[in-house]
Amino acid sequence: MKKKFVRIFVLILALCVLLSGCAPTSRFAKYVKKGEHQKAVSFYRRELNGKILLEIESVSFLKNYLSSKWADYLEGKITEDAFATVLTTVEKIDSQLGLLSGLDRISSQFADLKASKENYALGVVFLKDKNYLKAIEAFAGVLPEDAENYTEAREKIEQAIGIYESEILELARERLAEKDYNGAIALLSEGQSFLGEVDGFEEFLCKIHTEIFANKFEEFMETGDGLSFVKAYEEAKNNHYITLSAEMTAKYVAARSSCIQEAIKEAEAVFSEGSDYAGAVAVLRSAQLDLGEDPELVAMLEHYQWYLPVDLVSLGHTEKNGNICVGTTSTEISRDVKETVYNDSSLIYIYKGVSFPSSSENDEDNSIVYVLNREYTKLKGVVYRPHITHGFHGDWSAGSGRVEIFGDGSLLYSATITEDTNDAEHFEIDVTGVHELKIKLRGIWQTFYYEYRPIVVVGEMFLSRE
Repeated sequence: MKKKFVRIFVLILALCVLLSGCAPTSRFAKYVKKGEHQKAVSFYRRELNGKILLEIESVSFLKNYLSSKWADYLEGKITEDAFATVLTTVEKIDSQLGLLSGLDRISSQFADLKASKENYALGVVFLKDKNYLKAIEAFAGVLPEDAENYTEAREKIEQAIGIYESEILELARERLAEKDYNGAIALLSEGQSFLGEVDGFEEFLCKIHTEIFANKFEEFMETGDGLSFVKAYEEAKNNHYITLSAEMTAKYVAARSSCIQEAIKEAEAVFSEGSDYAGAVAVLRSAQLDLGEDPELVAMLEHYQWYLPVDLVSLGHTEKNGNICVGTTSTEISRDVKETVYNDSSLIYIYKGVSFPSSSENDEDNSIVYVLNREYTKLKGVVYRPHITHGFHGDWSAGSGRVEIFGDGSLLYSATITEDTNDAEHFEIDVTGVHELKIKLRGIWQTFYYEYRPIVVVGEMFLSRE
């Protein structure tokens, strides 16, 4: 009997201990469930704080409670307001006690889901008001997590797109019937900008653009404006909305061929007016831009280009000796004593910076060599006394300038520049059969600082073929 009494006493004592451990967290949970966040916080600080097991149990309760209510909300078992009350209570408790991590994630998800439901409600209103674009935009904001509305939102998007597409196409047909092509295209482009590529829009755009081109085609054929037709056809080839018929293609080929022949005849006429090779080349280049590459055009262009004058300097020299310079940025060298200005990039002359004086400078080989490869027949150019010689106040009797041009070692041309030379000398020489052309210069004067300056300049030399 005594042993039985002891067992009952121990059982009662254990039960009291157990109850004393559970009661505090139960009261904490009671406050939380009732939304009494401040009482829950005060009770936690007074009865639970510092007691490890009770703290763990309290945190576990908060997590499980919030998770279960979130699940109930997703399944539609509780209202949005009910879950908002739960979330607000837990957030207020956590803001003071800092018990939970990841609470922001649930808050963000709830905000997103709330916005999703609002979007669905807006979409329904817009659809009812026949504002289909706004309805599509609103329904597109419904999230997959919004199980209550997501499937219906997808269906309503398809419904709104179908109605909107039909309305746009009907309006476009009306514009097309009125020959208001720009208005029809604008309507369809607006629809595409919102919905993207829609088969119905694409097909109708093809119809419109093809009809526009067909009208232009007939107009060009009636007026005989073959070049405009060719240009329009080339543009149409790059427009995927236009369908080109076999008839259009055949007429394009014929019109292009005719334009090519007309360009060739025009080039021949320009040339015949005075051996105007440059004019003929300009005509053919313009035709190439308009008509594209063509073997016959290319052949004729190469024919006339062969006879165009070639800047000697552009060939590039193979040898340069002494103090010869090619090209200048000095206007004192690129103009003569009478202020005539010459092409600065074509000029050849002697020039040197500060140097010790030397009696042999004028005897130095100042020359430059170009290979003509026996391709040319004439060389034209100009020799002049540069404006910079106005600064020369020395003895001109020992300071005259001279230019000599040799063809394969034979002297073809020479000119001398003196104090009395004021006029430029233009020359034309026969270079038929010449392989190597050598230009030799003499004549310099020294400044006070022993800088070498030219007395003679030769330039604007152009080769031609006959």
